[in-house]
Amino acid sequence: MGVIGAVLVAITLAMRYAAVGGQYQVVGLDFGVSLLSMWLVAGAARGFAGSAGGVLSSPPMIAVGRISYGLYLYHGFTPYLLGRYVPGFVALPDPVRVAMLVTVTALIAVVSWYGLEQPFLQLKPAAAASLDR
Repeated sequence: MGVIGAVLVAITLAMRYAAVGGQYQVVGLDFGVSLLSMWLVAGAARGFAGSAGGVLSSPPMIAVGRISYGLYLYHGFTPYLLGRYVPGFVALPDPVRVAMLVTVTALIAVVSWYGLEQPFLQLKPAAAASLDR
């Protein structure tokens, strides 16, 4: 799955920069990313070994995992946010836009983790204890 997803992503990105394929670029890229994500989640559920396991269990990757729900939740709103409030955002080169989108989405997810998710999760033990009575 992972190899197929990676090949599909590479082909659709090449098509995009060659300005061929039109709407198929979006479908191919979305499907390729979905396959890569499925492979990654399945591998994580089994547990990665070797160097991949070492990378995925590193503190930076654990931190990304911690905020991953926020990344998922907010990534769809970030393009609108930047497009609305950053003059000329849409006309910026793709690598600059992607870097801005990733950075802002990550910052929003970190704020969400510390400001919303973590405090909410700390209520869980008290709520569970009250249900046990």
